[in-house]
Amino acid sequence: MGCTSSKKSKIYIGLTTEQIALLKEKTKFTEKEIREWHS
Repeated sequence: MGCTSSKKSKIYIGLTTEQIALLKEKTKFTEKEIREWHS
């Protein structure tokens, strides 16, 4: 009858140290910039 919708909550899991290291290696961004971008 009515429109029902469910909202799925998103669970954020922070970046691992390995992911940060890879991003630092492959990009010009600092760890601080990467963490700010992904927070």
